[in-house]
Order: sequence, then C-alpha cells, then structure tokens
Amino acid sequence: MKFKGLLFLILFLAGSICFGQTRSGMSVNVLSSTSESIRLEFVFNGYDQQEVKINGENYLYLSAPGLVWMMEKGKPQIPVYKNSITISDNAAMNFRILSEESDIINTGKIMPSKGHMTRDIDINMVPFTFDRIYSSDEYYPSNTVSIDDPYIIRDLRGMTFEINPLQYNAAQGKMKVYKKLVVEFYNDRSKQAVNVYNRLSPLTQVSGEFAPIYREMFLNYGMGQSRYDSIPEPGKVLFICPTAYMTAIQPLVAWKQQRGMNVTVAEYPTATGSGNTAIKTYIQNMYNSAGSVTYIILVGDVADIPTLSGTYEQAPSDPCYVKLAGTDSYPDAFISRISCQNAASVSYVCQKFIRFERDIELGAAWYNKGAGIGGPDAGGSPSYTDSARMNFIRDTLLANGFTSVDKIYPPGGTIQTILNSLNEGRYVLDYIGHGSGTSWSNTGFSTTNVYQLNNGWKEPFIVDVACLNGNFTLNECLEEAWLRAGVLS
Repeated sequence: MKFKGLLFLILFLAGSICFGQTRSGMSVNVLSSTSESIRLEFVFNGYDQQEVKINGENYLYLSAPGLVWMMEKGKPQIPVYKNSITISDNAAMNFRILSEESDIINTGKIMPSKGHMTRDIDINMVPFTFDRIYSSDEYYPSNTVSIDDPYIIRDLRGMTFEINPLQYNAAQGKMKVYKKLVVEFYNDRSKQAVNVYNRLSPLTQVSGEFAPIYREMFLNYGMGQSRYDSIPEPGKVLFICPTAYMTAIQPLVAWKQQRGMNVTVAEYPTATGSGNTAIKTYIQNMYNSAGSVTYIILVGDVADIPTLSGTYEQAPSDPCYVKLAGTDSYPDAFISRISCQNAASVSYVCQKFIRFERDIELGAAWYNKGAGIGGPDAGGSPSYTDSARMNFIRDTLLANGFTSVDKIYPPGGTIQTILNSLNEGRYVLDYIGHGSGTSWSNTGFSTTNVYQLNNGWKEPFIVDVACLNGNFTLNECLEEAWLRAGVLS
C-alpha cells in the first residue's frame, strides 16, 4: 500500500547511537587478500539520528559518516556502506559471511526516501510516499551483503560491494544492527565470470597517473596480487587535430615534450580516418599498443572533431572515447577537448595553457584566493541550499592554504560582483546551481560577461556544478567561453 504524506519536514532533535569507542560510521580491516579471495572485517560503530515531522508524526532520519543511503522511493532511507576491491582478471566472484555479531533493538519509525531526482525538481515539493514495506512484518533491506558485476579501470579489474549494517522492520518497530561482520569475497569456480580482463600482455606495472586513483578506489590495493610498482614516466599524450589547426598546436606540443612527455600528434582525418568510429578505433589501437596512451586531447569544436553519444541519454560524450577495456563504462584514460572554432583561437588557448603551467608567479597572492557562487535552491537529505554547500567547500579551501574565498550569494551576488572578484585574480571559482548552457541562473552571469573580464592571464580553475553549461555542441556554451576568452598581457 502506498499513501502520500505532507511535504513539510522539520528537524528538531539529534543524537548518536554508538556501539564502540570511536565515532559512528564503519571501520574496515583487510584481513587477507589473494588472487582467490579477499577477507574483510567490518565494524559498525554506530549511527546518528535526527527526529523529523511528517504528517505531524515523528520519524527518524539516519546517517553515518562514510555511508550513503538506500534511495528507493517510498522505502526506508537506510544508511549503507559501499566500496570496491580489486579482483583477479577472470574470477567469477561470490561472497560468504564467515562471522557476525548483531543485535535487535527497538527504534522509532524511519523516514522514507523520496528517491533520486534531477536538480530541476524542487525536492520540497515532492510528497513523501510510504511503500508496502511499512505495513509488512519483514526486514528492509533483506540482504546483508550484495555485490555488483566486475568492472575494469585501465590496469585493474574491480568489484563494488554493499554492506547493510542496519535492517529495519516497520511492523515490529525493530532494527537489526550488525556490529561486526567478517566477509569473504571469493572466486566461485561454479559460476560464469563476466567482464573478464583479457590482457594483451601480463601486467607488471601500473600507470603512475592512475595509481593514486587505485589507492583511493580499492580497499585492498597494494596487497597480495595487486602489489605493483607504478610507471615512473608520465603517460603518453595523443593529440587528435584537424589539418587546419596543426600549426596552431605546435607550441603546446613542444611544451609537453619539453616537460618530458611522449607526445603523438594524429592529423584528422588524414591519419585517423574520418568520423567518430574511426577516431575510437585509432585511440583503441594506440591504447592496445606497447606503452599504451594515457592522455587524449581533441583539438577543435564538434564540427572539426566529432564526438560520441552517451549510452543512457544519448548526450554528446567525449569520455565514451576512453571506454577502452572491458564492457563497463569506467574510463581507462583521460580525455579533454580544446574546443575552438578557428586556428587563431586554438593558438591563443595553447599559449594560455603554456603560460599557466610555465610562468608561475611565486608568492602571488591570487594563487591563494578563490570565489564561490551559490544560491537559495535546496535539495538532498538533509536539505541544504546551494550556498550552504558552497560554504562547506569554502571551509575546506580555507583549511587547506587559501587565504580568502569570496561568498558570491544572492541577494548581494551579482554579475558585477563576479567581474570585480575575478578581475582582482582568483585561482579557483566554484559554482553550484542551475545552468542554461550559456549562463548561470544564480546571478545571470553569461558568455557575454566572460568576455567583459579584464583579469589578464589570471584566469581561474573553474568547477561548474550545473546542467548544460558544458554542452560543447552549442555554438558557444559557457565553458567554451571561459576557455576561449582572455588576453595574455
């Protein structure tokens, strides 16, 4: 049975339920890691809870550091632990619980999730619904452990798993809490392996650029069968460049080579063949060859170098060019695009890149300054406004070497505020909010305003968390304007 609840939700009481000496959340210990199995110990230290009002009744919002939520609409919003391990190239993975320590405790009613939604939907206008699980005498989620299909990311094959330390029975008002679990993820030889890594040559070293990603990504990286040295030399760079822009990119190519990088320039379509399929084949062949390729730089707009389409939404997607190993959607190389429409623009952008990397002003104050743009739109659980989320980023920057980070928020944040801030020089510019493709909804700052800046070559590194503004199939999206604008003086 499903029924709708009021939109109104108020947080009014908070607390923590802890089971150990440390703060709430999950602690994980790698007990062993071999080519055949990985044994992990999970210690659940507790969770935080806040009381909320839905339809005038009290419900609990649960959270725990390092855990995410079950986001199934109408079902209890329960924290879950997700992570990844690296596994053997051809293992058919399964799991078994070797030991567990659990309790069943009394609990208040757990609030339901509103599910996943896009940013153009106001979450506060979406009603709560209650799935039949709220009237059933059963625990949710029903599984304690689950695993996903393996994936490949460049050098390694990995697998994501999920641990559910909390299971809620709404009918009984009970919560099953797994305080400790020991789980073995193993190669089940009775199963058929999926997304096997068919290597062209044995793995002896991993990419130096990807090694830090592996360390963050895999709990057991560097242990047992995943203990590899990283390649000390920088990875190969591939420029794919139309004939008309070959001369314009030569200074950037020479700069990369001067930095010790192995650079290949493939003229399009003379060397690569014509069309996106030919480009993908060219990249794939180079990836499969000795030494592989790590960086791909496409030169020109989509009229010059075509793109590919994404799998799910058919959106324009250069990253689809770097799905090079396995049947998954994980990228296996880095890709970027110098999205310019003429040789003069390409030449300017290349000079800007060189100057940004080479001509560092030691001690210049602007390197330690940033700016953040946020607005009143709110979302998520708990619900934070974009400006509140920007404050989190601001606090992080200030705690890590930045001396100031401008708060460009409404009503005081305007187009002129942004121009004034950037004209003084800001190393980082962050935005959270809606985008139109050519502008930011917060402040209305647009492609036209980008060209009004007078900040010399002190242009910021921009993180734009908005829809559409990177749509490089437009004549000029906002991000292309940032790339193309500016002067070198």
